[in-house]
Parts: sequence; C-alpha cells; structure tokens
Amino acid sequence: MCYKYFSVTCVEKQSCDDSVLLYRKAMIDKKLVFLSLIVLLLNGCAQPESPELRSIGEVEIKMISLSTVRLKSEAILYNPNKSSMVLKESAIDIELDGKKIASVNKQFDLKIARESEFTVPIEVDIQLSDLNLDALGAAFGLLSNKGREIHFVGKIKVRTYGVPFTIPVDYTENLKISL
Repeated sequence: MCYKYFSVTCVEKQSCDDSVLLYRKAMIDKKLVFLSLIVLLLNGCAQPESPELRSIGEVEIKMISLSTVRLKSEAILYNPNKSSMVLKESAIDIELDGKKIASVNKQFDLKIARESEFTVPIEVDIQLSDLNLDALGAAFGLLSNKGREIHFVGKIKVRTYGVPFTIPVDYTENLKISL
C-alpha cells in the first residue's frame, strides 16, 4: 500500500508518518530562518556613518637633543555608529609656516568602541637641520611672540563591517610658546 502526504510518497504507514513529521519540522525550521533573516535585515539596514574629526589635541614640542625635536599630539575623533570599528591607518603631513616638515604614517589594528571618542597618536622626531635651524635658532624661533602656524593635513582610515572610511584631516593651529 502506498501513502502520499505533502508530496512525500511512502511505502509503509510508519515510515510515512515519520517522513511527514520530518517534512513539517523542516518547513517550520525554514520559516523560522526566513523570518529571522527578515527581522535582521530590517534592523540592520542602517548605513554606517563616517567618524568625525573633532580636533587635534594640544601640540607638545620637546627638545630631545641639540639636533632633534619631538612633536607630539593626537587626533580626536568620534565614532557615531552603533557598532565598533577598526582603526587601520593614519597618514598625516605636518607643515610649519607653510613648509612640510614631517610625515607620520602608521598602520594600526585597533578596535574602536561604538558611539565613543577615540584618539589617533601623532608623534614624530624632526631634525632641526630639516628646518634650516640650529638649536639656538629653533629656541628663539619658537619662543618669539609672533608664534608659528602648524598645519596637519592627511587622512585616517577606519573600517566597520568591511566598509572602509577615509576621514580627511585638515587642521591648523597657531603655536605660541611663552615663558
């Protein structure tokens, strides 16, 4: 005797009942998977936003030898997304009074928390000979009342869910050092 249920053909009644139960369970599983995918797609369709550069932190200049100064600062950014990101790279040129004095190129693999501020370090050693200054000239140049204009220009790269973002950096500050 042959039984046919839900387009399943069975030879024996017991095997047919088992087949029908397996078929029904498989259909319920498929429906649950399909509904779960729809819910995930509807909730996860928000396009990730690019992080924003808020500012460049205080610029520190320190003489580390008679021929070298160390410039330290940090780029302060904000991740507006509801998901974490990964900081991948920074490539920033530093100009002093319109003349390029250094480049900072760093590779990272740092996790950035969701909806939070994060910093990207900017640190470079600059030879005074590259500035056409000696130690005394650099000290008098930086300590003058006129001040010096420092310009950071470049990009910072981050990634979230495989989507890359390039954040432009274009920030100018007037350095005034007084005693």
